[in-house]
Amino acid sequence: MPTHFAYFARQRLDSQAMAPKLAQELAMRDGQVAALIKSGSFELARRVQTDRILLSSSNHADELKRLAHICRQLPPYRAVLELKPHEFPRFPLVANPDRFSLLLAMSLFDEATDEIQERYALRPMSSALTRSLALNRGNASRDSIYAVEVLMHSIPNDYLPELLPLVVRQLLYPRFFYEYIVEDSKHFGADPTLVLAIMREESRFNPRAKSEAAARGLLQFIITTASEIGRDIGLVDVTPEDLYDPRVIIRLGAKYVSTLSKQFNNDLYETAAAYNAGPHQVALWGRLSPGAGDDFFLSSINFDETKQYVRKVMNSYKRYAEIYGQAGPQGGIRIEP
Repeated sequence: MPTHFAYFARQRLDSQAMAPKLAQELAMRDGQVAALIKSGSFELARRVQTDRILLSSSNHADELKRLAHICRQLPPYRAVLELKPHEFPRFPLVANPDRFSLLLAMSLFDEATDEIQERYALRPMSSALTRSLALNRGNASRDSIYAVEVLMHSIPNDYLPELLPLVVRQLLYPRFFYEYIVEDSKHFGADPTLVLAIMREESRFNPRAKSEAAARGLLQFIITTASEIGRDIGLVDVTPEDLYDPRVIIRLGAKYVSTLSKQFNNDLYETAAAYNAGPHQVALWGRLSPGAGDDFFLSSINFDETKQYVRKVMNSYKRYAEIYGQAGPQGGIRIEP
């Protein structure tokens, strides 16, 4: 305990010592941006302003507006700022409408998922966005996320996620089955955002997902684990087919995430790692960690699959907090792993 106290005390002192330097650096960047805008050097102004935002979240909304103004002077960035999906067919329709138009006008997107992918190509960006949105409304979660991830390849690598149109961010990180997730997480004491992030990475919200290792459903349970957890919560005789039922597997998943979270003192990184590799392995990595903190723990994971899994889950967790919560900016300049 004294060692940890000293570590955090040093961190606090280091932060206090850095404050004047940071203020000086921010003031210098502000002056550079103003001069670059005045001279019409918008690409360089965009780079400096992006760095300035990443350095500090104070006065964040105003700084973000400033960056958006700069980006509107640059065609590739303006195209993203102004990106919108195409309008879907609505009543009244033209005479003799085709089946596809009728289905979408009646909001029967789930009846038209194959045609949606035929009608809306993955290029240009507006078409990919329309495809993703239509598939989302049709509950074709995996294909919807894939379409918007393809769209992201056309967006500059250093484009700040907060400037993406909200519809793009929400399609990248949707909240399918969210009412069930919240209900069961509250009942078992789990973090609903963590359950949501795990579900996104495990199955892309596809209830019929099945792995080569026979893991099934939204949260990719194998039957032995499901049976053990099921007994704890009064679900006896859980069958493999039950794991494709969202109401069953979300209940099991919320309980399992709650159990792991309590075992690892609500540490998000360790809980995510335990979901993938098991609690015994995570306990070992915890003992091998060279110091306190998430980065140290991540460095102690010697399973590449688990290390990448934890990164993806925690990236999703932070993105969900940004998009739907009150967490504010969570860092990083790429919205997807």
